[in-house]
Amino acid sequence: MSMSDVLKVRKNKEERHRLLLQLDTLMGNWKGQLANLLDIFQNEEIEWLLTDCVNSKEEWKNDDAGERFIKLVVRSGYKDVPDEDGEPSSLRTTPIHRAARLDYDHMVRELFNVYDGFDVNYVDESGYTHFHAACKSSCVVAVEKFLELGQDPNLRVPETGDSPLHLALNQDYKLKIVALLLRKGADPNIANTEGATPLHVLRDGYYGNDLERIFFKIIDEQHRTLEVDARDKLGNTPLHLALRNDNRNTAESLLRRGADPNLADANGTTALHLICRRDNDDGLLQLFFKICDERHRPVKIDVRDKLGRTPLQWAVANFLPDAIDTLLDRGADLSEFAFPDASYFGEGRGPKHYMWGDFELNLTSGAMIVVERLEKRGYKLHRNDALMIMEMFSKCSLFYKYEDLEERWYDEPCFKREAKEATIVPGLSLYDLIQLRPDDEEAKLLTYEDYFRFASSGLIVVVSSRKYRKVCANDLCEKLTREFYRRWALESFLDKTRYLMNEDLHQICLEAVK
Repeated sequence: MSMSDVLKVRKNKEERHRLLLQLDTLMGNWKGQLANLLDIFQNEEIEWLLTDCVNSKEEWKNDDAGERFIKLVVRSGYKDVPDEDGEPSSLRTTPIHRAARLDYDHMVRELFNVYDGFDVNYVDESGYTHFHAACKSSCVVAVEKFLELGQDPNLRVPETGDSPLHLALNQDYKLKIVALLLRKGADPNIANTEGATPLHVLRDGYYGNDLERIFFKIIDEQHRTLEVDARDKLGNTPLHLALRNDNRNTAESLLRRGADPNLADANGTTALHLICRRDNDDGLLQLFFKICDERHRPVKIDVRDKLGRTPLQWAVANFLPDAIDTLLDRGADLSEFAFPDASYFGEGRGPKHYMWGDFELNLTSGAMIVVERLEKRGYKLHRNDALMIMEMFSKCSLFYKYEDLEERWYDEPCFKREAKEATIVPGLSLYDLIQLRPDDEEAKLLTYEDYFRFASSGLIVVVSSRKYRKVCANDLCEKLTREFYRRWALESFLDKTRYLMNEDLHQICLEAVK
């Protein structure tokens, strides 16, 4: 295909793709030294082809021909050469801009081997620059060279207000870029158009807590002041976002640096609400109070969000038994406590939240243990609350069937072997427990905590067959909820018999004897 033919198809994406595939085949089969591309194409034509390489990745998903061609261009030694007529203009859209906006970081890194003139920071019509692309795509060498040549480390993206530090912190492989920018004077308190500062986007990611540690270390070395309670447009502080994204290390550092634990976002949500809305009872709440105590920061325990919910209600709804105890130890008010309703009780414990189909035991044991913790502290569960819990179990089909009771499904060889390897408590395997009836004394000795611990361990998924896993889970649910159902059935039955005549009660007694 001649270059005149090439120019004819520039507006036809199907023809452009066909051309790219032809070039991919030609260059892929090339033997010996790669050709000088300038013997075949002009500079502007090479840039057009490189742009199409980026576009082909977007328009033809999973098409790697463009990536391969870019790598071949790099191997050929081709370098972008600006116009020789006078000073090169910085206003120019290159394939780097396009690749960076599409999050093709690996392409951006390759393309900087072609566009390696760092004395000019090319900017597209929106104000997005090569320097922004380098920071966003973690191109360490490019960022170093831009900064060495005097690039402003606080140059913002006009559309979003993001600083280079914002862009770098939003990536996974970012440690060196963040350190470079901070040491060259990047401002850690700049807010973008959403009101978010770099602290709002600081997260652990690929580097674990190394990023957070180095970020704060450099800030301290430079004796800078951090605005730890800066709010974005939704009222979120960095502490809110660290907790919402489960960045424990960042949250701890922010608290130790003076973050206010009582600030609420636009929805009235405080740090305490967020901790109690998690699905992990991993000791974060206890650490939160420990740090607040050390810094003599009182925490509002019974504060309500705009839904009218307290941290204690969220802890109950999310099945966090240790958090419940901690909140009550800290003075949470049970006298005004209303049990969570069906709209959010157990919301994060249903079938859609468990990939391996092990939600049943998590749901039932979690519900039972939080009821038990509340009642041990003097709370009286109302019948409507108990019925709500039963209805939730019913909707999830957690009742054991009579046909399952009669069938010896647990003796299937593969299941039997796997169940014997799973320990409920010392001396009692999953297989042993399944063979017990709900009313057997040995089954009654197991506590809700035993079931909850086993559910949290995920060991039920050792049962390889989904069919047996479901019937096994329902068997365990039947056992652990038996006393709960009997208690409320008896109370309801007594209410129902209150207005019966003695003759009717006599008939009930006779039926029981039969």
